[in-house]
Amino acid sequence: MSSHDQLTHLGKSLSLTASTLLNPSQADDHSLTSNPQYKSILHEAVNKNEGGAGTLIRKMKDLNLPFQDKEQDKSGFQDLSLAKDGKSYFNNRYTDLRTSFKIMTHLNDEILNDIPSDVSKSTDNGRKTIKAAAENATDQGPSLFQGFEASIPIIDQLLTYDANDDDDDSGPLMLNTTEAEEKFLLPNGFTQELIGRSYSVNVLRDLSKQVTTQLDFLEVQKRLAENEINELDLKIAKLKIKRDNVFSKIATVEENEFFLQDSLGLVQDRLDFLVEYGLEASDDKTDEESTILGAGRKGAGSVSTGLGNEVSSTHPSKDGSKYLSADSNGDIADKLGQFYHNQNRNSRKITPTLQQYFEKGSMINTIQKAHDDNITCLDFDLPFGTLCTAGHLDHVIKIWDLSRSKQIGRMTGHVATVNCMQITNNMLVSGGKDALLKLWNLNVGVQSFRNVLPTNNSNLEPISSSASCIHTFDSHVDEITSVTVAGENLISGSQDRTIRQWDIPSGKCLQTIDLSFVAIASPPIQVTDSPFLTTTKATAIIGALQCFDAALATGTRDGIVRLWDLRAGKVVRALEGHSGSITCLKFDNKNIVTGSIDKTVRIWDLRSGILSDMLTFEKPVLSVDFDKNKIAIATHDEACKVYDRQLNNLQTCTSTDEASTSDPTIPVSTVETMSYQNGYLVEGRSDGTINSWAV
Repeated sequence: MSSHDQLTHLGKSLSLTASTLLNPSQADDHSLTSNPQYKSILHEAVNKNEGGAGTLIRKMKDLNLPFQDKEQDKSGFQDLSLAKDGKSYFNNRYTDLRTSFKIMTHLNDEILNDIPSDVSKSTDNGRKTIKAAAENATDQGPSLFQGFEASIPIIDQLLTYDANDDDDDSGPLMLNTTEAEEKFLLPNGFTQELIGRSYSVNVLRDLSKQVTTQLDFLEVQKRLAENEINELDLKIAKLKIKRDNVFSKIATVEENEFFLQDSLGLVQDRLDFLVEYGLEASDDKTDEESTILGAGRKGAGSVSTGLGNEVSSTHPSKDGSKYLSADSNGDIADKLGQFYHNQNRNSRKITPTLQQYFEKGSMINTIQKAHDDNITCLDFDLPFGTLCTAGHLDHVIKIWDLSRSKQIGRMTGHVATVNCMQITNNMLVSGGKDALLKLWNLNVGVQSFRNVLPTNNSNLEPISSSASCIHTFDSHVDEITSVTVAGENLISGSQDRTIRQWDIPSGKCLQTIDLSFVAIASPPIQVTDSPFLTTTKATAIIGALQCFDAALATGTRDGIVRLWDLRAGKVVRALEGHSGSITCLKFDNKNIVTGSIDKTVRIWDLRSGILSDMLTFEKPVLSVDFDKNKIAIATHDEACKVYDRQLNNLQTCTSTDEASTSDPTIPVSTVETMSYQNGYLVEGRSDGTINSWAV
């Protein structure tokens, strides 16, 4: 580096020093030494191979400055290598610190007016014009000085214009940007009307020059704004890449959480099975188990599961008859109670959050043709967790992994269409047109689908898909239309005009509520394209149930929502307002939301029973679900609706791909049922497709 370049770098450092120390609000003894930009410029000035502090000192000594003091060389004055901080570099015996600083950091007008741009155009006096600098600017755009110089005249005119308009205002001057946009300003207060009335050639020529200069300034401002937009776009692109990487990391972590949680459930189920049937082996490990455990100790983080080799002839048979083998009702109650408490003990502890980082209203994944006909009911435990579905005229309940959109299990036992279901922990309760209410073990349903043997004995047959049914509640005499589970209570509603309360641990019916007094409403509204078919929800006498502790809410065919006290078996309040059958309802500690085939969703205050709000749609409402922020609604339409309770707006879950590729000649599928939880919505459609959305 030449001596001239070093002095140039030093000039930059002195300029930064001046801007720092001459600012009384920021200047202190360490304001320079703590400034990283100041350190960087000084480093470039002196820390080069072709020179150094000695070269700069010799150049300064050649100037014969009067305040150089040879006796104070060791004090650090003008010596970058000896100066302890910025203050000691300027300190000397002849002048005070501030005077020394001002002398050494003086920059003349020629340096300040210089525009650091490599251009060839210049004016008659050798000065480079703003326009020339802008036209010959590099890809990096105009310099900071050009932008500053171009902004000053515009700001001055705005201030002058605003001051003239606000002469009577004693407050501070403010830029009247609204009027400035409406009235584009000309120099010296000229207007287009004045130009049209002017006859002075000199005035017009002078105005032309000023307008040309102003155009040059505006061109520089535009270039600066364009560069700023390009920089922002580049930053946004880089941030998007970073976000995608972190998003993938969250997805991987949650998948690992689900895998470990499911593995933990399998381990616990295996332990319960071994203890229940007395298959506990000795403490000695098999060769396979020793190998797996040894590998696990050597390589932490690897996860593996296996089944032991020591078996007994007593195990669940192919049809599952021995899963709850018993000779008396007491034994059945004991085993049912043990199963219930085990499932509640094994409840998941993780809380997925990945759905919160998808774009709102976007489809997460889809499962095409999950069933051959329309989806009649579905439910899931957690976002990206386990989903259970049932289809029309399909007696099989299918189990899906939502994170992979893959079927992982199936359960058989119903002999007719399944109308309703609810997941609680690893249990599923379902009710169908066969008037049967069944309790299922989802883990067994998954194991039977994998064709996994309970032992490695080749003489034993795989577990049947029907073995996942733990118990059947069969007191109803007509199809079951709705179920709800709350703690140990299971409530079911049937077309036989009864509501039954069951105790899950014992399997006993605690009470039966007769609804024969419910009036028969007018003929049900058709909600399907066929004039000969109506959905179960449209014809159900008891269309919806929800229970919490001893409180029960029911929605019936007469359009009345009734609140019950299960301890007394009596109605404590009735909410009237719907003009058609109630198809769905849900409540929390403040509100109860109900939907009906009268095409409305009503929001009631649970404490007072007053109607708080009402939403109206074009088609009958088949399903509702909500939390404190949103209400999800299925209306037998092409897409689900989501009502934002905070913003008071309605969003439709429609994919842009579906909208662009829709064929008018192909019948469009409609939403038959849905379930919503924590911003994650799963819908079942009339063509057997299942979609999940981030809402």
